Amino acid sequence: MVLYSNGCPRCRQLENLLMRKKINYVKSGAFDELQDRGFMTVPVLKIDNNFLNFDEAVQFINERE
Repeated sequence: MVLYSNGCPRCRQLENLLMRKKINYVKSGAFDELQDRGFMTVPVLKIDNNFLNFDEAVQFINERE
């Protein structure tokens, strides 16, 4: 799981949620990959080969135990 983040408030919010749920992730600032996929804002959470925007990522994390 990769969290693309630039440290913005939403990025920190998503990172805090991942930590509270004890979900392992790697933080990345490689935004070229995101731009190639049409994302213009962060945070984005990459799970396997799926890219989730902030709202989708929050929903995914909240559905996990």
